[in-house]
Amino acid sequence: MKAVDLAYIAGIIDGEGCIAIDRFTNKELPDYCYRLKLRVTNTNRWLIEQLRFSFGGNIKIIKPRNDKAKEAWEWYLAGESAVSCLKFVLPYLHIKKPQAELGIKFQSGKQGKGYYLTKERRILEEADWILAKSLNKRGV
Repeated sequence: MKAVDLAYIAGIIDGEGCIAIDRFTNKELPDYCYRLKLRVTNTNRWLIEQLRFSFGGNIKIIKPRNDKAKEAWEWYLAGESAVSCLKFVLPYLHIKKPQAELGIKFQSGKQGKGYYLTKERRILEEADWILAKSLNKRGV
């Protein structure tokens, strides 16, 4: 992929994307699980399809909450797939560069599906989740 295309995609992620560490429960585990997730939401379906074509991932439709809003599409990647994309666009990111760097670091420490994490690794994942939340905090 050309540098200009990667820079364009980085701009889309900076403006319309979210790089986060999601926390969720798993019935098979006593503690929370964490995963890196990269999302871009937009009302332009072509843009979202281009992201999926370039990096894989999934797309879901977001129905409008009222009659005046447009239908939107969300492209998302998780785990290693998200890292792969982030490594390509990292040099071109401005606003979300700290989140991308944290996400790459977080994912590099992942082992399997979380069944055999040490107590120390669980604490580190929780700390990364808290930091990611603070980096993504809205408002003042």
